[in-house]
Amino acid sequence: MEFKQSAHRHGITVTEIEIVVAYPLVRVALAARQADALPVLHIGAAGENEPHIEVIIDVAPVVPVVFHAMMLRPSTVANNGIGDHFRPNYSRQRR
Repeated sequence: MEFKQSAHRHGITVTEIEIVVAYPLVRVALAARQADALPVLHIGAAGENEPHIEVIIDVAPVVPVVFHAMMLRPSTVANNGIGDHFRPNYSRQRR
């Protein structure tokens, strides 16, 4: 995976992102905002009893690009209609 600078804006580490992508609780394809993009939302925890993190990766390129990572927001759950698929564990944003 490649990481855009924007993926680090909210203090989520590369290790946390890699764990969420490898072991997501929920994975949802999103509508693309750019031509030829295939964004996929991954939601999961970086460890047991840890709050959930949301990560968005563009899987269209040969090497997927992580461009968004932050603590899970209620709006992400609501806007994607995924509240029935898991019990969200929210936390404050780090930055």
